Amino acid sequence: MRAITQIHVSQTPASMLPFRFCPGCGAADPELTGAHQVRCSTCGFQYFHNAAAAATAIIEHQGRVLLVRRARDPAKGLLDLPGGFVGHDESLDTALVRELREELSIKVHPDDLTYLGSHHNRYPYDAVTYFLCDSYFVLRLSTTDGLRADDDVSAIEWWDQATLPWEEISFPTITWALDRFFAAGG
Repeated sequence: MRAITQIHVSQTPASMLPFRFCPGCGAADPELTGAHQVRCSTCGFQYFHNAAAAATAIIEHQGRVLLVRRARDPAKGLLDLPGGFVGHDESLDTALVRELREELSIKVHPDDLTYLGSHHNRYPYDAVTYFLCDSYFVLRLSTTDGLRADDDVSAIEWWDQATLPWEEISFPTITWALDRFFAAGG
């Protein structure tokens, strides 16, 4: 059995922002005033680079888990779990229901999801590294009828714990969630 993955963050979110000018007044080099805060000494504009929420599913069917191949960067071609960002007007579970419909063409109800846990993550996109709070849910399927790769998923693959290609996992938090899932008895 694999040891549960530990993830460490070495840089603060604000130190990784590409701000060279204040979004409020255009003054050069706004200052970092905290781990998550940028402040302009000219106009007083403050920006808090807080974590964005994401919801993800570990889908299990007959002892195997569903992993998807990412169709886009970051980590294009690597294995991931289905899910995505939570919209401004969504809860974690309703966002995940929407993402599963978009990515896998399946309809599930929020009551079908069992919460597994959450972990911090980094998501580099363009010139910004987004800091996330990834939430993980388990969905157990009685049938795989109707599942298909769609949206930003290039392929669907089923794996059991013994044959899962861990080196192809896209992000450390996916490994963390799978480790936690399997440690709990899958």
